[in-house]
Amino acid sequence: MPRAHIDGLTNDQLILDPGIMPIGSDMEGNFKRLMGIIEMIHQDRDLAGINMSVGLSNFTVMLPSKKGDGSPVKSPLESAFLTMVMPPGLNYIVGSVKRKYKLLPDDHPAMQCLNDVLTRDGLNAVLRVMNYFT
Repeated sequence: MPRAHIDGLTNDQLILDPGIMPIGSDMEGNFKRLMGIIEMIHQDRDLAGINMSVGLSNFTVMLPSKKGDGSPVKSPLESAFLTMVMPPGLNYIVGSVKRKYKLLPDDHPAMQCLNDVLTRDGLNAVLRVMNYFT
């Protein structure tokens, strides 16, 4: 740990970036792994008080910005991600001033999409994301 190398460094002075991958091409289950890592960090007593951050736009990179009906794609998916990861401890993001982030209810279509992705693997997970924006 860095604390062993820097005298007086405390967890609240650290920011971990667990890494975020594009959801639209996640054939390898990286979203599931990220959710698990965030939960593990949150539950680890040695990491209590540590800060976590991600580059949020990486989550929706290369997805269309709008659905066929003109409604947004990226903001709702990014908001759904935030809704899921803030309770277990993600407290910083590198975000876009153009997005309108908000906490979403469980029945929001973007929340349903991400929850479905967590239960699917490979191509089925990617197809679920595609189904969200088509």
